[in-house]
Amino acid sequence: MPGSPTPGDRIRERQDATAVTNRELAAAADVSESTVSQWRRNRQQPKDRHLRAIAPLLGTTVGWLRYGTADAPTAPDTVRERPAEYSVPTGLPQRARVWMHSFLLELATGGASEEEIDAARRLLTSEEAYAMYAGGVEREMSGEEVLTEMQGVAEGIRVVLRRRGRKV
Repeated sequence: MPGSPTPGDRIRERQDATAVTNRELAAAADVSESTVSQWRRNRQQPKDRHLRAIAPLLGTTVGWLRYGTADAPTAPDTVRERPAEYSVPTGLPQRARVWMHSFLLELATGGASEEEIDAARRLLTSEEAYAMYAGGVEREMSGEEVLTEMQGVAEGIRVVLRRRGRKV
């Protein structure tokens, strides 16, 4: 590619390395797959909020995606990388991890406290919850079943947080 690598080039590079699909990036960034494709082809530049949403999925930082360096300058309103307690467990199916990351980001932007976000993450990944997901019967669940059940639990979390005045 002529010239310096662009954010689109770096997104494409990390997608190749992590096998994250355009659909998964679109879901995490709350944009269309077409928009992700435009980023990859350098026809559009992703906004910082989109880079913040996709950087964890791609296993990198916003600074690297935007500038190609970990220590790149950031705008004053740019959110720093999320603390480790917001990370999503790797044992979950990939679609469930992508969805869970988006859900935790939704909670954070909706005003939930760190404690509330951490409690939601623990609830969604607890062994007891997986037993409940399987109807109390030990059996292997498909990734789609896990995701569907997690989304049901998330609706309950949203109800509780809305009662507390959060905008989720």
